[in-house]
Amino acid sequence: MFRGDTGEGSCLRQESLDELLHGLLRWILPADGQLVPNDYSIHSFRAYLCSALMASGRSDGEIQAALRWSSPASLQVYKITNAEQYASWLRAAEATELTGRRAVQAPRPHPQHDHLAAAHAWRESSQNFIAAAIRADRDTRDAPAPEAEDLEDDYDPDASF
Repeated sequence: MFRGDTGEGSCLRQESLDELLHGLLRWILPADGQLVPNDYSIHSFRAYLCSALMASGRSDGEIQAALRWSSPASLQVYKITNAEQYASWLRAAEATELTGRRAVQAPRPHPQHDHLAAAHAWRESSQNFIAAAIRADRDTRDAPAPEAEDLEDDYDPDASF
C-alpha cells in the first residue's frame, strides 16, 4: 500500500510512517487543539488495538496472535483496562451476594468410609516407612565393615534352620 523513501519495494522507516500518520491526523482531527497529531505514533494503534481486543472479551492468546507478538510479556505492557470496563467490574462485584463462607469452611458430610482420611493415613504411614528406611540405610552405611575372618566364622553350610 505504501512504499519507502527510496521507491517501490523499499522499507518504510518509522520517521516516514510518523510523518504520514501526523499528516493524516492533522486532516482528520478537529482543529480545536485538544488532540495533537504529534502525540500519536503508528505504535499507538497497536497499543489501542490490544486494549480494544481485551475489552471486547478476546483471550490473551487471541490478542497475541492478532498482533503477532511472539511473547505473552507484550500483553502485560500494552493491555490497559479502560475506566468504563473497570467500573463495570466494580459494579458487578458490588452486586454479587456472598455467603461469607469459604469452601473449606463449608460443612462436609462424613460418609461411612472417608477416602480423604484414608489417603492421609496412608500418606503418613508411607512417610514413616520411608523415614525408617532412611534410618536403616544410615545405620548400615555408618557401621564398620565386617572383617573377612568374621564372615568365615558366621558361615556354617551344615547348619539346620
